[in-house]
Amino acid sequence: DAIGEFEAAIALDEKMVAPYRNMSLGYFLLRRYAEAETAARQALTLSPEQKAAQYSLGRALAAQGSTSPEAEQLLRTSLSEFPDARLSLAQVLMNRCANLDAAAELRTYLVSKEVEPETRRKVQAWIDLSSKGQVVGSCIEAKPGA
Repeated sequence: DAIGEFEAAIALDEKMVAPYRNMSLGYFLLRRYAEAETAARQALTLSPEQKAAQYSLGRALAAQGSTSPEAEQLLRTSLSEFPDARLSLAQVLMNRCANLDAAAELRTYLVSKEVEPETRRKVQAWIDLSSKGQVVGSCIEAKPGA
C-alpha cells in the first residue's frame, strides 16, 4: 500500500526526492531489489548528495550480489549517517571474495555502535565464516586451481 502512496506523491511532483527514496526502501523490504535500485537511482538523480538515497542504492546493489566499486563507494559514503551500511558493505566485499576485508568491516561494525545481542551473535557468526575462508561456491570456482 505504501508504494502506491509514494507513486501518487511522485505523480503530483516528480521532483520530490523523498517518495523515490521511501519507495526504494519499500521495495527493498519486499525483496524486490531491482525495483529498489531503480527508485534509489531516481532519488539520486534528483539529489546526488543525499546520503539516504546513497545508502538505499548501495543496499539494493549488495542484495543483488553486486561486486561493483559503485556499490562499495555508495556504502562507504553513507557510513557517517548509516552505520548499518557496513553490513551491506561487508556483503559487497564477500560477493567479490574479499572475505578478510569483509570480516574487518564486520569487526568495525561491532565496535562502532551499540548492537543488539541477537544481531551481535549473527554478525559474529558471519565474521567467523569469512575469517576461516568459508566462501560461496562462485569464489571457489574463481580461484586458480580450484
